[in-house]
Amino acid sequence: MIFRIQYAHSIYISALAAGLIILIAGCNSVEPNDKFSALGSSEMFGTVPDTIDFNLHIKPVLSDRCFSCHGPDQNALKADLRLDLEEGALRKKLKSGGHAFVSGNIGKSEAFSRITSTNDEEKMPPAESGLILSAREVAMIAKWIDQGAEYKPHWAFIPPKAPRLPKVKMTNWVQNPIDKFILKKLESVGLEPNLSASKETLLRRVSFDLTGLPPTIAEIDAFIADKTPDAFEKVVDRLLNSPHYGDRMALEWLDVARYADSNGYSQDGLRTMWPWRDWLITAFNKNMPYDQFITWQVAGDKLPNATSEQRMATGFLRNNRLNGEGGIVDEEYRVEYVMDRTETVATSLMGMTMQCARCHDHKYDPISQEEYFEMFAFFNSANESGIAQNDGNSGPQLLLATPAVEKEIEHIETRIASLQDSLKILLEKPLTIAELPNKINLAPIIDIDFDGGKSHFTNKANTKSIINSDKDVMTEPHNNGSAVKFTGFDGVHIQSKSIDFDRADQFSFSFWFKSDHEGQQTTVLNHMSGGGTSFKGYDISVIDDMLTLRLIRAWPAHLISVRAPKPIVQNEWAHYVFTYDGSSKAKGVQVYVNGKVVEKSIGLDRLNQNISNGQKRLSIGGRPGYLSEVKGGGSIDDLKVFAKELSAAEVNVLYSEASSKPLVVPDEMLKKHYLLNYGKEVMAVREMIDQLGKRRNTMQDTLMGVMVMEDLPEPRTTYILERGGYEEKGKQVYPNTPKALMGFADSLPKNRLGLTQWLVDKKNPLTARVIVNRFWKMYFGQGIVKTVEDFGNQGSLPSHPELLDWLALEFMNSGWDIKAFQKLIVMSATYRQSSRATESTRKNDPSNMLLARGPSTRLGAEFIRDCALSASGLLNLDIGGASVKPYQPAGLWSEKGEFSVLKNYEQDHGEKLYRRGLYTFWRRTSPLPSMSLFDAPNRDNCTVIRQQTNTPMQALVLMNDPQFVEAARVLSERVIRENSNKKDQILHAHRLLTGRRPNDEVLTLLIELEQETREKFSSNTDLVKELLAVGEHPVAIELPALEVAAMTVVNNTLLSLDETIMKR
Repeated sequence: MIFRIQYAHSIYISALAAGLIILIAGCNSVEPNDKFSALGSSEMFGTVPDTIDFNLHIKPVLSDRCFSCHGPDQNALKADLRLDLEEGALRKKLKSGGHAFVSGNIGKSEAFSRITSTNDEEKMPPAESGLILSAREVAMIAKWIDQGAEYKPHWAFIPPKAPRLPKVKMTNWVQNPIDKFILKKLESVGLEPNLSASKETLLRRVSFDLTGLPPTIAEIDAFIADKTPDAFEKVVDRLLNSPHYGDRMALEWLDVARYADSNGYSQDGLRTMWPWRDWLITAFNKNMPYDQFITWQVAGDKLPNATSEQRMATGFLRNNRLNGEGGIVDEEYRVEYVMDRTETVATSLMGMTMQCARCHDHKYDPISQEEYFEMFAFFNSANESGIAQNDGNSGPQLLLATPAVEKEIEHIETRIASLQDSLKILLEKPLTIAELPNKINLAPIIDIDFDGGKSHFTNKANTKSIINSDKDVMTEPHNNGSAVKFTGFDGVHIQSKSIDFDRADQFSFSFWFKSDHEGQQTTVLNHMSGGGTSFKGYDISVIDDMLTLRLIRAWPAHLISVRAPKPIVQNEWAHYVFTYDGSSKAKGVQVYVNGKVVEKSIGLDRLNQNISNGQKRLSIGGRPGYLSEVKGGGSIDDLKVFAKELSAAEVNVLYSEASSKPLVVPDEMLKKHYLLNYGKEVMAVREMIDQLGKRRNTMQDTLMGVMVMEDLPEPRTTYILERGGYEEKGKQVYPNTPKALMGFADSLPKNRLGLTQWLVDKKNPLTARVIVNRFWKMYFGQGIVKTVEDFGNQGSLPSHPELLDWLALEFMNSGWDIKAFQKLIVMSATYRQSSRATESTRKNDPSNMLLARGPSTRLGAEFIRDCALSASGLLNLDIGGASVKPYQPAGLWSEKGEFSVLKNYEQDHGEKLYRRGLYTFWRRTSPLPSMSLFDAPNRDNCTVIRQQTNTPMQALVLMNDPQFVEAARVLSERVIRENSNKKDQILHAHRLLTGRRPNDEVLTLLIELEQETREKFSSNTDLVKELLAVGEHPVAIELPALEVAAMTVVNNTLLSLDETIMKR
């Protein structure tokens, strides 16, 4: 009896499903969503599966049609019902008293009733949404409810589990475990794997996949001749050990890291980041384990005793765009840079579309806006500004020196330290009172008392100095005279050649000051350049209530910042002196308040290049360009500037004179002053220290820098930014990761290093899956998860989920060995299949998701160019170094970056013209057209998958671009030199470009093309000259011009062949 009831129930559900399909199919016709492609064609268009899986069959439907109103986004939530959570879908009581889904009871499942309703007022999704469910989707939901309505966590948020290796029938085809997973799926749908590709095809395929270069003729012939069982493995090992492997692997990561040689935005000025690219290539060639690879790039600077190499790696996070436009708001763009890093890490390492939670909760994935800003907090403390230079690097930098220069600088530093020890001993030398001078002379270069009225301010040290005052500047009584009052908009400007100090110069400032500061910063003295040169120079400002001297190479990361120890008291006069000894160190700054040296507070001690900005103006008041608004001001009196480091005794004299108090100079203070200024031995040692410092400075000033990560001494406070607006601060948050993925352990440091430890934890469900999926795409043209950038609810389902988990675990268990993983893939029988397929195979698996044949994809833009140059013999295979500028149409840069050195494109010459595409100068607003037309991204943002288009413009590039025409001509000269007859010349060219010999029909057509072209050229020698003149490589004048020209047309045709630009 029980059997009969269950049997009858089963018939009922099957009949219901079939009826629903017939009923709804008559009303709605919906194309299957791409994310269902993983189910295979029989499930896509056939019957409902016997067993319904929530992740495979139901969740994609709910995510597409329901989650926008009933998903994670709290702001968009309707009826307070969440269908993305089991709690909401199965247990939450609705207003009607029922539940959205009731396990085993279709009739009581109100969500199902709404889906199948014919009443427009009740039907879900509502008609105005434009969303409908297909008959098959409705039937699957019905069957899922009947089978228990089981909810599961999203498949990608469950840590990989080791699957059993499948049992297959064609065991003789299997080369490694990958093949078992692929074959099992093929056998389940009645397909068989393809035959192996020919040796020529396979060698070309694996050569491009592992080095980005075509095989040479010698390599092709050697592989064909090698009949040993491990012939292919020897090829793979050779390619993995090639120095060009690093070039090929780096190219993929440059897109991910949004690498470019320019800053982006409208100015799009020059930057220098190619040393980071060199590090990247080396890391791949050294086979750096992937866990270490991403740790160094995200948090190399946070490692204990971080090396220069580890700090260099963090350039990954600094590859973002930088804005040098005038008038921008500093904080707005600083926040934008932090968001970029947050989203780059999420996309590249986690496969999550976290950018969708920037302004509100994610509509589809369990990532709240709060969790977005918790991730944001990991990157929010970088010591950088939102305002970049027009040209050059901004923010924290690592200076790059050769080993010889590093050794020399270390030697100088050691010598300086030794001399400083000697100086301390000399300054303790006993002196009798009789030897001490009875007068201290002061000689300022600026001396203004502000007593003459604002139109008569005079520099008593040099009466020819020009002093201008803004019209609203006022004076006020002070010390039996006048003081000048200033604001952030009105001040006094002193013109003087002698105030453009550099870091090797000694100088001092003395003044009376009364503060009326307000806000974060009020400028007192300002000798800074504009944002175009990162505010180079120096200033004295009230910053966070503290009077601060800054010597600035590049604001805000490369500078010395020294503060008075206590917050300044508003509207209270005090006398201040700042002195600097020219050492480029914060310890070389001394602060005096009312004649007494005080314990200074060091905010930053990062000055290793010059600060001179070439300007001749010192301003009292005003505002630096990085502040959009300033409030408050102050009053200043008796300003004196000295081109020397004042001694404590001299400061004492200054204060005594300025305050009209009796001069009292202790003997010890006077003795030190005497020794510093008159003691021959002391002066000689100080001179040696100065000269060594200048020598070191000269060496450092010529060093190139690369942008790296470096955080502030204290973390910035992070808030939820409402609607993503930089000014709209909400709740305070702290560094953390999305809870739906994997908890962030309390034991982990709450910084970027902790984040990397979380990422590479073997329990993390995403990191390994995401990268092995991208590696898979490199070889097969598409990932096991087709949406390589999105492993969330809106992403595609894995075509082979067990294989993906097995690959992820294999990769982690190998020690994250990248080369071993590449070898695993290319050694599989799956990879070695021919890409040729029967019509029935293509019909059953049109996109090759099941992999019943080998990959067939167009080569990337850089590979197409490298192939042409390699075949011709022009390709420059040097590794590393600065980016180069090959041929491009004239005038493309003329409207870009009016204030940048990149205003005009200056093409390179000689060997630089023929470097690999990887090294092409990448300007974001105007990438090389021949690259862009073959779908290379502009690299404004993280790109993990390049789109593939087919347009007529691509054919025109191959036919007319000087790089390809020149390559065709030089290839012609090569094959003519190396072969005596026309047939062999064409055969040779075809093999160089395609890796194989042409069939007889193609060969005949190419010979006929050469003959016809030669006949046409024979009557038009000017056309021959014009063709051979394309490109800068010298023409081989010893070869017959007519013959070279005709063969050039043939080779130009070969360059456009499908077999040349495709990887088969």
